[in-house]
Amino acid sequence: MVGDRIAHLIMSNSQIMRKINALTLGAIACSMLIGSAHAQTRVSCEQEVREVNQFLSEKGMPVINDVKALVHVLRQIKQYERLPPQYLTSNEARRLGWSGKASDSLWGLRATNQKLIGGDAFRGPGLPANVQWLSADLDVSRGYRGNKRLIYSPESPISFISVDNYRNFVELSPCH
Repeated sequence: MVGDRIAHLIMSNSQIMRKINALTLGAIACSMLIGSAHAQTRVSCEQEVREVNQFLSEKGMPVINDVKALVHVLRQIKQYERLPPQYLTSNEARRLGWSGKASDSLWGLRATNQKLIGGDAFRGPGLPANVQWLSADLDVSRGYRGNKRLIYSPESPISFISVDNYRNFVELSPCH
């Protein structure tokens, strides 16, 4: 009985080489697939925002006007897991004297001049529920908040754009 089991475990050198070659080819194929998938996610943020703008335009929706600012924000979140320093939460802005009303410019106060609202928690339908989402204003004009927002999370490589005050979301793929 033991002799039979040992006989099944012994392989010839050519059988061993075939198994090693098959495993090596399999490993190479897997690494090529992984590398290919990784390369597909290595889109520049500029390209990703241009593609999202094209999609929005085709749907008859407003586009992101300040592409450069959005690209900067996306890279800042990716690198440091936080918004750039010109952002403050709505609670921070209120503590500095902003009323929080849509009719009042955030830039009307010295303490909040040139600041943007961002970092507030966002909970809304249609987004993955297992992630803590945050929002940030986009395309702010003279300190007045518009309808465009970036929805992001330091926990997730994807983010979303809403150009209609959270009624619709367009996914932004991870970019560099």
